[in-house]
Amino acid sequence: MAFTKEYAKKVILSLDEVRKAKQAQTAMYEHGFKKPNGDKLAQLVGASATILGLVFIASTSVGVAAGIAGILALLAPNEKAALESMINTGYKELDKIETFLETNTKYSHVEVNLPFIEYERQGIRFVTGKGVVTRVKAKNGGWVIM
Repeated sequence: MAFTKEYAKKVILSLDEVRKAKQAQTAMYEHGFKKPNGDKLAQLVGASATILGLVFIASTSVGVAAGIAGILALLAPNEKAALESMINTGYKELDKIETFLETNTKYSHVEVNLPFIEYERQGIRFVTGKGVVTRVKAKNGGWVIM
């Protein structure tokens, strides 16, 4: 049985960090669930290592790969399909945040309340849906409440 909890958490991200979170979430989806390959997953997630602890809890690429393998071993097929859908939705929402920061170049960071599903025993979580932007940081230094 997988022990999970779902919650929202505020995270402050730069454009580069949003991109790394998207890359990591994509790698977890593609090489953790769709075509499981622990070595490839660890390699790809390693490229986004600086974001792992901030967004995904597990702080190493090997930890992410092991966590996903552990999760897959516990999930029934319908649970796996539901999680895949949530991970894909989370990726799309990270993409929207990336587009926002690319379009609004006067901002350097975004504070966003992101929804997560966390697998407690595996020490891993995924972004699962729409984030709510609460503040943005102007490049000239001040925070603007949205």
